[in-house]
Amino acid sequence: MLESQTPPEAGTPGGRHPRRRAPPQASPTIAGVPPTDPGTTRADPSPGFAPPSRLRSFIELFALFGLAVTQPVLDLFGRAPQQFAFRQVEGWGIVLFALAVAVAPAAVTWLAESIVAGVSARAGAVMHLAFVGLLVAAVVSQVAAGSVPAWAQLVIAGIGGAAAVVAYWRLTAARTWLAFMAVAPVAFVALFVLASPTSRLFSAPDAVALQQGVANPVPVVLVVFDELPLASLVDEDGAIDAGLFPAFASLADTSHWFANTTTVSGSTWYAMPALTSGQEVRSGTSPIAADHPETLFTVLGDAYDMNVTESVTSLCPGSVCDSGQTLAGGWRPLANDATSLWWQRVMPGATRTDPVAALVEPIGDTPAGDENRGGRNGFADFELSQPARVESFIAGVTDTRPALHYLHLLLPHVPLRYLPDGTTYNHPDPDLGRDGDQWVDNQWLADMARQRHLLQTAYTDAVLAGVIDRLKDTGVWDEALVIVTADHGIAFEPGGAIRGLEGQDLTPGELADIAWVPLFVKEPGQTEPSVSNANVLTIDIVPTV
Repeated sequence: MLESQTPPEAGTPGGRHPRRRAPPQASPTIAGVPPTDPGTTRADPSPGFAPPSRLRSFIELFALFGLAVTQPVLDLFGRAPQQFAFRQVEGWGIVLFALAVAVAPAAVTWLAESIVAGVSARAGAVMHLAFVGLLVAAVVSQVAAGSVPAWAQLVIAGIGGAAAVVAYWRLTAARTWLAFMAVAPVAFVALFVLASPTSRLFSAPDAVALQQGVANPVPVVLVVFDELPLASLVDEDGAIDAGLFPAFASLADTSHWFANTTTVSGSTWYAMPALTSGQEVRSGTSPIAADHPETLFTVLGDAYDMNVTESVTSLCPGSVCDSGQTLAGGWRPLANDATSLWWQRVMPGATRTDPVAALVEPIGDTPAGDENRGGRNGFADFELSQPARVESFIAGVTDTRPALHYLHLLLPHVPLRYLPDGTTYNHPDPDLGRDGDQWVDNQWLADMARQRHLLQTAYTDAVLAGVIDRLKDTGVWDEALVIVTADHGIAFEPGGAIRGLEGQDLTPGELADIAWVPLFVKEPGQTEPSVSNANVLTIDIVPTV
């Protein structure tokens, strides 16, 4: 019996059946994650948004960090070469700093995001959106700083960040614009390297020693303190207060005290070049040797050995002074400076604009086994707790003849953290009562700041005593020309100026504290004191030498 057969389909050769494909199956789903289309490899958080590729992610983060971090940091440091001088970072190190600021934050963030995205594409996309919001909020916060109250600044920043996330999520144009903004950090680095005042530190030709003889080559000692008003040293009778400041009083008893000396500027930026050159400083110059080729360093550099310790200037050219010492720690403290100053700039209510106020004279290393002596633990042994710059300077004081011994020290400059015995305490940062370069209008805060300044001035007196002792121990003191002064003072009037920067109006009280500074000149062999009330400027010091 023949089996029945199905007739062949038309159009099929040999009557063979074509192979039928199975109907398409829906992709398996994960709870909370919508199914993907065939051929896709990752889930999209929304119909209008696809997580960026790894390259695109880095480009976007690079652009956002450029606006939020690179621009404000390089703008601030570009106008503050003293940061690099203080940290002993120079030449190509400054260029590397700019590149690190532009690339490192984005690179670290991108790496973290990539690790998360490797585990979960959805988590990586959410993390990227979070960074977009946070960085835009940081930009908005800096734009709003100083123009609205702190709470309003925080609210505005939050709204701006949230709006940026929504725009990035929903609008292709927003994502495209962000990608094109990656050129901005490159421009910021170029401006910093080529056009900022800091660029002069590595682009300007160095000065050289002047070829001239010295008729009377006695040792010269010049010690310059910072933010030290004459008013802080004198008592109610106008004499140096020997009870509070015995070293200054002892110096006055063996030198010429010019009691009517005024600075030419309330800014170290201009005061120090004027003091060391004997010339008024024109606007737009930097405190570097290339802009001031004729200073005490170049005048004596050909005939004298140099023991020079600068703080926030680079006035002694490399051909004259050895710049190989790293006194303030180099790269790590510079990175801390950048982080601290940026944080102050982005945080609501933070308005401090003085970058030098963040520079703290580091305390010298405490030898092993002496952890309870010196440093932050007291003043049991002065040689263990003095600032590192004083250690470097004192080590360079020898009986070599002739020599220039020069020390510019950021004391009693803020931050105010020392007690008279050298013990340091946890000081507020920024100092209480500071609002940028002004004091807030609060008499109690201004009075407290003055009291803390006087405590730190008493410690500065102890530093001076240590320097004088070293000069005497090495036999330099008797035959040396010794000059002790300050670059400018500091005022403590509520609601008033702190240092009297160029363009600020000053009251008579502020002017008295800022402009009048101590000046003591001990001639070689001098033992008897004299007091002069002649009008003297700090630019008279070099001609006197």
